[in-house]
Amino acid sequence: MELTQTKYKQTEVGLIPEDWTLESIEDFASITTGGSDTQDRVDDGAYPFYVRSNTIERINKYSFDGEAILTSGDGVGVGKIFHYVTGKFDYHQRVYNIFNYRKNVDGKYLFFQFSTNFYDKVMSMTAKSSVDSVRREMIADMKIPLPPTLTEQKAIATALSDVDDLIANLDKLISKKKAIKQGAMQQLFTEKKKWERKTIKEFGFDISDGNYSAKYPKSSEFKSSGVPFIRANNIKKMTVVGDDMRYISEELHSELKKGHLKKGDILITNR
Repeated sequence: MELTQTKYKQTEVGLIPEDWTLESIEDFASITTGGSDTQDRVDDGAYPFYVRSNTIERINKYSFDGEAILTSGDGVGVGKIFHYVTGKFDYHQRVYNIFNYRKNVDGKYLFFQFSTNFYDKVMSMTAKSSVDSVRREMIADMKIPLPPTLTEQKAIATALSDVDDLIANLDKLISKKKAIKQGAMQQLFTEKKKWERKTIKEFGFDISDGNYSAKYPKSSEFKSSGVPFIRANNIKKMTVVGDDMRYISEELHSELKKGHLKKGDILITNR
């Protein structure tokens, strides 16, 4: 159907086609956690072992065989770590498994919807300034827009998979160019034997960290505009990006004694 001919309706997740439905995950899927801990992993294990990070460990047993979506319940990547898995595997006791989809729900389509929107869902349901855990009800209550047919869901999932493949190939090309650049720089530095080497400390640069703990802004203090408050996830590929940028007021900015940037400063993430 042509997009110009499609009628839309307003929902709590935004505009969706009129013939789509909006359903909670618990209405069409099962949700459970794993039963293994990191001490159960084996370096050369026979099966994948999904823990609370992007790293996939190995283990010599499996507790699940089929199609599933996994997400971390806590850890550094809480609300950001997702895996679409098929086959035999095991998973950590603080990793959630979404499986047993109703027959008219495509798992890959669900994965894209879930992984794209879940972190914002987690942030909206916590009063903390930094999220440290995911509760089952956060997943169970999450609303997913569902096209009426599996054919449409699969077509959307295929298109998004193609985009992911394109991005992955571009990332490889960027990494290759960075390696070439680094090699050229190393050769340049090697040839300049008379250059003087100094530590950062010897240059007399100021080195400081930003605002954290009690000084970290509360969720209610973040604004849609104002002074940018740069977090670790705003620094990607050696530059500051505006994706998911948060802002604070001029008043709060003036109250914070640390983290005031000047032109030419260098930012390094520590996590």
